[in-house]
Amino acid sequence: MDIIAWSWCGCNNLISRSRYLAFVLILLSVLIRNAQGACIVDISDVPMETKAQSAPSNIMFVLDNSGSMDWEFMTQENEGTYEGQYYLYPDSAYINGNDRVYNSSDAITGDQRKEWKSQWHGYNKIFYNPNAHYAPWPNKTDASIDEPWSNPNNTTATSSKFNMDGEYFFISKHDTVDIVVDNSDAGFL
Repeated sequence: MDIIAWSWCGCNNLISRSRYLAFVLILLSVLIRNAQGACIVDISDVPMETKAQSAPSNIMFVLDNSGSMDWEFMTQENEGTYEGQYYLYPDSAYINGNDRVYNSSDAITGDQRKEWKSQWHGYNKIFYNPNAHYAPWPNKTDASIDEPWSNPNNTTATSSKFNMDGEYFFISKHDTVDIVVDNSDAGFL
């Protein structure tokens, strides 16, 4: 306290004292004004992040009509094919020709047709699963058991049908033939 009084009284210069006094008054007025402003602030009852308006959601309805939608395989192999082939059934499996997008040379043939993985729902995800319930297509008539349409939306007399009299392979666990499964094959599930 003595130091403040001494420095105030010890100033011989009137200008210095008036500058000091002006500085103190300006500082006090700024502090008082800010204190008054802080007292009249309205504090919200709602958190700030709830006041922000988020952007509306984007909903896209996408239809894929690329050539891969015509494939008869969906595997974990390269591009979802089976050993590089797109189709499970040869041309002889169709009546009135086929309505495929790709060439018939892209269908498995010969010994590949006897490979179990190509016709097992656990590996080829779009192959028939006997344990699944398949609902009929809405607004479509029941399929023929002997000659179902290849495409249920294309049902003219000349449209492609699947020939159910074709050659198929069936192996039962009761057959006398030994079945060997090689667990070391890549992609074995």
